[in-house]
Amino acid sequence: MKKPQSSEFPPYYQAYIDKVSSDDLIKSLESNRTEVLDFFSSIPEEKYDHRYEEGKWSILEVLVHLSDVERVMSYRAFRISRNDQTPIEGYDHNAYIFDNDFSHRSKDDALEEFNSLRLANQNMINHFPQNIEENKGVANGAEISLRSLIAIMQGHTKHHMNIIKERYL
Repeated sequence: MKKPQSSEFPPYYQAYIDKVSSDDLIKSLESNRTEVLDFFSSIPEEKYDHRYEEGKWSILEVLVHLSDVERVMSYRAFRISRNDQTPIEGYDHNAYIFDNDFSHRSKDDALEEFNSLRLANQNMINHFPQNIEENKGVANGAEISLRSLIAIMQGHTKHHMNIIKERYL
């Protein structure tokens, strides 16, 4: 499955898709999973509560956010893969974090959740018929292709890992 063309997704996703260097989205989904797990595993647990400034997410909250987005994008991909043309509503990613308490979550628990989600998504995506990669649907008020969602899953994780490297560590 090749990277999407810019006509297949809203412009605000371009920065995520640009972070995907491989043109084989299926293979890079697995290497991205390993990259995410290795990166977050390397951060000591005592830093998981760190925020680079007040009002910003902690490292733990960033990792939980990655799982949230993994769920949302895979749900969209599932619906589009089944050619469901019902528009898919957006969501408020800040409310998913700020309106919840994650103090009971450990680093390992959050890593296990992301890993489980990605493995399940890889399994789902690996079984998509090849002829549907350009299927499109409407999500959050904009048309988007199936392969764009798969690229976004990967680029989104890279985006947040870069922010953590630059601002948190």
